[in-house]
Amino acid sequence: MKIKSFISLILCVMLTSLVVGCDKCDKNSGLNYVDYYKEDFYSKMDKDVIVDSGVAKYCIIIPSDASDIINFAVEDFNTLLKQASGVQLPVIKESSNLPTGISNFISLGKTSEYESRNLNLDLDSIDTDGFYVRVVGHNYYVVGNNDRGTLYGCYDLLKRYVGFRFITKDCTTYKSDTTVKFAEYDYCLKTEFQQRSFLDYDLTKSDGANFYIRSAQYGEFGTGTVVDTPWAKELGNIHTILNYVDRNLYKDSHPEFFASNTNSYANPDINPSAFDDVCYSNGITDDGKIDLGMGESVAKIVLNKIKDYLKEYPSKEFFMLGISDQWNAYCMCDTCKARETEHGTKSAITTMFVNAIAKEINEWVKSDEAKNFGIDHEINIIEFAYYWTQDPPVHKEGNKWVANDELVIPNKNVYIRIAPLNKNLEFSLGDDRQLSPYKNVVEGWSAISDNLMLYDYCVRLKAKPSYYPLYSYLGEQAKYLKSHGFTYWMFESEFGTDGIWSVDLVKYLVSNLWWDVNADVVALKDEFMELYHGGIVAPYAKNMFNILEENNERLKKNGVVAQVFGDMDFNVENYPKETIERLISIADDAQTALNNDKTLRRADKEMYNKRLMELRIIPETYQLINYDTYYMLDGNTNKQAFKDMFARHASYANITSFANGYTVKQYLDTI
Repeated sequence: MKIKSFISLILCVMLTSLVVGCDKCDKNSGLNYVDYYKEDFYSKMDKDVIVDSGVAKYCIIIPSDASDIINFAVEDFNTLLKQASGVQLPVIKESSNLPTGISNFISLGKTSEYESRNLNLDLDSIDTDGFYVRVVGHNYYVVGNNDRGTLYGCYDLLKRYVGFRFITKDCTTYKSDTTVKFAEYDYCLKTEFQQRSFLDYDLTKSDGANFYIRSAQYGEFGTGTVVDTPWAKELGNIHTILNYVDRNLYKDSHPEFFASNTNSYANPDINPSAFDDVCYSNGITDDGKIDLGMGESVAKIVLNKIKDYLKEYPSKEFFMLGISDQWNAYCMCDTCKARETEHGTKSAITTMFVNAIAKEINEWVKSDEAKNFGIDHEINIIEFAYYWTQDPPVHKEGNKWVANDELVIPNKNVYIRIAPLNKNLEFSLGDDRQLSPYKNVVEGWSAISDNLMLYDYCVRLKAKPSYYPLYSYLGEQAKYLKSHGFTYWMFESEFGTDGIWSVDLVKYLVSNLWWDVNADVVALKDEFMELYHGGIVAPYAKNMFNILEENNERLKKNGVVAQVFGDMDFNVENYPKETIERLISIADDAQTALNNDKTLRRADKEMYNKRLMELRIIPETYQLINYDTYYMLDGNTNKQAFKDMFARHASYANITSFANGYTVKQYLDTI
């Protein structure tokens, strides 16, 4: 059995000045992540003037061989600094003299100036994306364990001292001042999760990509689903197994390669989804090894495809062997049924398969053939715990989860990616009120694997721009995942969308929880509303949000379930006409207050009106879904006019599509 190793990735702030020796990133339990960015936190500290009345007083030093990341970091730092202060700092290479009139600097990364100081920072303790900020003689050293950490250190300085907040891809706020001061304050930060991302088509757009970088959402590993993440290792697509074993190539010559519910193999007349997945026992011996003496098999095909890919891309570290996206596409041939009976769960069959691939590919990596292609690192394989592979191959002995046998314990280089598609969106995975026993799923896999990933969901496919009952549990979820050893946490959200306000709020909350599981979710929610909606609309937005929250608490007490595919919970009993019309009335009041304001520029007023429409369209969605009951019983049969208005409002708010690429028109056609 594996012995669980819990590695605590903790946020820290060093309140002492520089000390000689090994400087670790230790926890300061008296502070919350949100507190680090409050002005009064630094009010009594000594300050250095970085920009003085529109004049640069510091320069930036970068390594002579600066990487693309460092070059991007200094360029974007200066771009943002100029937005706020009107000034960019001069940039020099490490071997250059300081510019005339400038005697202090900000050193980015492992420059020779940093190396000469012998700061002895324990970079290993801050993991892949963490960073230190050290102040020595009024000079600032920003150093990450890797260059991406240094990049995030640059953004952190802007958040602390220039007031930058990266709210959404279309909303960045800051303090506009021709004088910029940094506090003489030593600290370090480290992320809680190495993989941090939303499955979002905005990643393919330059403004969306910049937002994800600036808000420190990119982690060591990219999603590998929509677009390769800059400067991150690729994890690979999700449902991948049929990318290895081509149905068209093998379905006639080797039907036994595919899932079957009878020994006639993949007979589409009996099992229409048969060709939607493979037989994971094919080519795997009873003792969990690849039968290399066998002719062509599923296991050998997958193994050889991975070898071929590595020969072309020798730096790749992760391969996803994910089951297909079909709940019933599992194999029921005699071998698979026997192994399920022997080892206890269907996931035992896929775990044996993935273990065998992982073992054999890493044996091959040691060979001369692999070395000739420059392959010299361990290869990791990712397995899905999803649909029929969700339940771990474990059982309870007293209060302890124990593997059913040695063959079903994931190897050390096998990762388990849990995807709780049928969860109740209102509760943490560790909550006993979950529909499915996801607490058992998490704790069972956690007992036998140190490598856990979560593919999470914040999407309602039946009501696209709806309220998401996530806010009350996100903080609990973050702490629960961390306590069970997860270092990977990504979301499938309303990807392919613009203008879905509630999704943007979730992204903002989670992007902060990714860096501190103890972050104050309520404070972050209020900050988002105040900065996104502005001083005039924010009180109305908070009121609307609170009404939705109160209604959701009522639904939770009544046992109403909110799921990804749920639609029954959008009925009039759960969202009464009076409640929804009250929300519309508040939105009307907000728009009146905004239009009557004489202080805002016309462009700003238009922007806030669009953002208000994003919020207003949430109750309008419930009006649309329940229109027949809300209004037609009262004799109002002009539903098409309402749908036309909804379409205009969506267009005004720049909402062009909803979840999974549905256009607004396609959505309206389903109502």
